Amino acid sequence: MKVGGEAMNLLLQEAIDNLSINDVYLTHVQSSIAADSPAKYENFEQFLTQTRSALPVVSEIELQNGEHLVRVECGYGFRWVEEAEGQEPVQKACIEATFAAEYSMKKLISNEAIAEFAKKNVHHHVWPFWREFLMSQTERMRLPRVTVHMWQFGFENLEKKAEPT
Repeated sequence: MKVGGEAMNLLLQEAIDNLSINDVYLTHVQSSIAADSPAKYENFEQFLTQTRSALPVVSEIELQNGEHLVRVECGYGFRWVEEAEGQEPVQKACIEATFAAEYSMKKLISNEAIAEFAKKNVHHHVWPFWREFLMSQTERMRLPRVTVHMWQFGFENLEKKAEPT
């Protein structure tokens, strides 16, 4: 067996060759604005923005017809926080969502290949749904527009920074 990056590339290729996207959909949503914050009129430029990306959660599903699916859940969040010297940060608004991406399998593949695919490829499919959801939800909540950058692939920095526009 090969070691290091080459072995990971083989596992990833095994998954790419045998998985095809079926669906992407929301499984959990939570949005809130602090009770003392008239968001529509508040100056959100004074607040710190924070983002969150949770590690993917993988499960395999066997349907009654014998078909096997891989389901990967990815969670994301964005919030505005007020920070004051010597005080705990106060959350002013928050939007969080979890999406599931489902893939059909041509043939059964290793758990290692699925894990590598979940880590490196699933966000290609899910991230655009998160970006659209966040942008439309901020509009519905009368929060400032947010520009969400393209997904920075890899998990070296799970905390990403988005810029309000």
